[in-house]
Amino acid sequence: MRVCKCVTGNESLSGTLRLLVAAELFLNAQHYAAETTLICRSQQTSFDKYSIFTCMLSKSAMDVYDKSRDKSKAIQAEAEEICLVHNQNFQTWGTLLHILPLATTVKRAIFSIYPDANPCLRPFYHRLIQPREF
Repeated sequence: MRVCKCVTGNESLSGTLRLLVAAELFLNAQHYAAETTLICRSQQTSFDKYSIFTCMLSKSAMDVYDKSRDKSKAIQAEAEEICLVHNQNFQTWGTLLHILPLATTVKRAIFSIYPDANPCLRPFYHRLIQPREF
């Protein structure tokens, strides 16, 4: 996530920001499960709701979802994956499921930019994301 550079001018807090996003996602998994359901319902697309939700998950979180069919458990697995990636110092792209709690973590709306490459997925990703309301 390059948001840290926008907030502080450098990437010195990127690890901390990643862990805060993971904590927000893990602790509020039910909220994000409900929000992803609303996102999936809000757009007309040829993709089914299962495909859209799984596009937001890492492989390990998708495996949890495939076994349990529980969005909250899959989202918590995604949060754990964020911590694992952080601990192994991998640099990976974030998904929409990482951007949703990021807006809450930095307490600012974030405009997610998605290229005009896939018109079926673009409406889900190319949009303004507001922080969670408390």
